[in-house]
Amino acid sequence: MTSTPTACEYVADHSSAELIVVENEEQLEKYLEILEKLPKVKGIIVWSIAKFETKPHPIVYGWEEFLDLGSSNLANLSKFGKILNDRMENQVPGMC
Repeated sequence: MTSTPTACEYVADHSSAELIVVENEEQLEKYLEILEKLPKVKGIIVWSIAKFETKPHPIVYGWEEFLDLGSSNLANLSKFGKILNDRMENQVPGMC
C-alpha cells in the first residue's frame, strides 16, 4: 500500500472500518499516526508479524495473536450461535 496516512484515514473513516489489516510495521505506523481520528477502529492486525513482544498499542495484534483471540473465545461462539439461531427462528415473513 502506498497510501499516505491522510488517505488511510479517509478510507477507514468512510468505510466505518472496525478492523484494519496491514501488511507490515511500515503500514501500521501510518494508522498509529491517525488512530485518534478513527474512533470506530477496534483492532489493527499486522499479518506479517506472528506476535508482538511489546505491543505498540493495545488494539494492535500480530496475525497469530489475532487468530488466538478466536480460539480463546470458542465457548462464547456457541452461545452467540444459539442467540443468532433463536433470532432467525423468530423471524416470520411479512413481520419485519
